[in-house]
Amino acid sequence: MSDSYILKLERLRVELRDILRDKGFVLPDNVDLATLVSKVGGIGDYDLLKAMLSGQPYDIIDTEGVIEVITTTTLYYTGHLARIDLPEVKTVPQSVFKNQTGLTSVKVPKLTVIPSEFCNGCTNLSEVDISAATSIAANAFSNTKALKSITFPQTLTSIVNSFGGSGIEELDIPASTNIGTTQGNFSSCLSLKKVTINGLTNINKGTFNGCSIFNTLIIRYTGGVLTLIENSAFTGTPFRNSSDGGIIYVPDDLINSYQTASVWSTLEGATFKGLSELPS
Repeated sequence: MSDSYILKLERLRVELRDILRDKGFVLPDNVDLATLVSKVGGIGDYDLLKAMLSGQPYDIIDTEGVIEVITTTTLYYTGHLARIDLPEVKTVPQSVFKNQTGLTSVKVPKLTVIPSEFCNGCTNLSEVDISAATSIAANAFSNTKALKSITFPQTLTSIVNSFGGSGIEELDIPASTNIGTTQGNFSSCLSLKKVTINGLTNINKGTFNGCSIFNTLIIRYTGGVLTLIENSAFTGTPFRNSSDGGIIYVPDDLINSYQTASVWSTLEGATFKGLSELPS
């Protein structure tokens, strides 16, 4: 084995050791390469490892559909990943792509549980496919400022404080989805303008707090007045500012019920209109 090859292996050992230390592993200075490699799980983790060691943005595109599980929570590294396309992956750990500032696209169409911190801090992420999602955990897409739109599948049942500080401009909440189980789900989404709610859900404290240009809410649920836990759900929006104002479209036969409901009636900037008046 040539001296140059040995030198390259040593550089790899040191670089991998330092990366794993950054991610929380306690490792001695002279830890061997085999031990370091053992920290890496399956084939998906190996591809992520290559991305970590790459000096340039790196795509992980599984054209053969062989990656089903990514196991290791430590394999993310700021700025190196560019695109993720994993059509068969069904399990990933929390934080797996956190702070990947170079990441622009994530496609995981068979992933059902979107874990916490999934793409938190991916500031250039603009394309997402989570078409099998049943739940989205805390901060999964927080601080994704380039993410202007996302399609929620009809399978989605819960969103848990997942999109704070994102660039979302419009939301269409499926009838199956409860957005009210936690506080602050879409807080500080500074580009958010319109939200459509299709089913029965609570609207919790701080849900849209700080969404400064959010001025159109469409409620299609016909079974009664949705529960608004506190008007703080709309703090910092036109619905709380009588000089700006926002429009809330509700079923025509529920206009008066919303206008007189104990918390909805305290939204001093809100004008309630029937769905029949909704512009086409």
